[in-house]
Amino acid sequence: SLPIKKNCFWQVASYNLVYRDPAIKFSKSYRNFYITTAIYEKLHIDNEEELNKLYLFRHTYLECSENGKIFLSDYDIFAPRIAKLIALSDKVDAVTLYEFYIKGVLKYIEKDELFLASELYISMYERLKEEFIFAPLREKREKEYTMRKLQATL
Repeated sequence: SLPIKKNCFWQVASYNLVYRDPAIKFSKSYRNFYITTAIYEKLHIDNEEELNKLYLFRHTYLECSENGKIFLSDYDIFAPRIAKLIALSDKVDAVTLYEFYIKGVLKYIEKDELFLASELYISMYERLKEEFIFAPLREKREKEYTMRKLQATL
C-alpha cells in the first residue's frame, strides 16, 4: 500500500511545463488524487480509510480501464490547477463536493459498482474543469479590454 501523504498541488505554479511537469512527476508518490486531497484538506477531514478506498480505486480501477486511462491523462494535466484553486478560493463549496461527489463515489465503491463510481468522479472533475479552467478562458475571449479598443470608444 502506498503511504498516505499530502498532495503537492500547491507546487504547480502555472501551466508552464517547466513547473507543472516536475510537480506532477513528484506527485506520483502522493498518488495523484489532487482534487480529492484538496477537498479533504480544505474541510480538515482526516479519514485514512476513505482516502485508502479512493486511492485504491484510482490505482486499481481507473489506471487499468481504457476509459480510466483516457480520463487520467486529462486529469493529470488540469487537476493540479483545479486543486490549487479549490484550496485558495473562498467561493468553492467544498462541503457539497465532499457530500455529493466524494461520498457518492465511496458508496459506489463499497457496492463494487466501479463504473458508476468512475462516472460520478469524472462528472465532478468535468464540472470543476468547466468552472475553473474553461469559463475564465471564455470570459477573457468575450471581453477584450485592450487599450486600443477602449480608446476607440472614447
